[in-house]
Amino acid sequence: MTELGRIIEVDHRTLDVCARLHDLQMAAYAQEATLLGVEEFPPLALTPAQLAKQDVRYFCTQDGEHLLAALALERMSQKQYLIASLVVAPALQRRGLARHLLQSILQLFPMHRFQVNTARLNVPACQLYLKCGFNEVAQRRINLANGEQLDLVTFLLA
Repeated sequence: MTELGRIIEVDHRTLDVCARLHDLQMAAYAQEATLLGVEEFPPLALTPAQLAKQDVRYFCTQDGEHLLAALALERMSQKQYLIASLVVAPALQRRGLARHLLQSILQLFPMHRFQVNTARLNVPACQLYLKCGFNEVAQRRINLANGEQLDLVTFLLA
């Protein structure tokens, strides 16, 4: 089992970090698209240039130069963040990395509210948020450009 490791904030605007984050996200999102049974998955369209320009804070756990998991926080207000992304390297999933990263961030910002959106069919993600104290607050269906539909769930930790 991989050691969960300490959480560090990384600067996603630097070329090396951006490339490593992009590789991690593409691997995780390709796996999620398969899990969801969709051919088109909007996060897979994100380019390294777009990632570098995101107005978010990235927190990661890594083994040497290899990123194991990453979480992106987007400030919604002074006291509320959107979890814009939470990904784990596919080979390391189901080993507690996402929970470790999420709980570390929640402890780092104890007086903040957190919101996250995920696909209804991403059962492991939905279970993770519920186990970490989030409540389901909304559901919506989105239409993808290729005509497929995706049901999303919004969770909130207040």
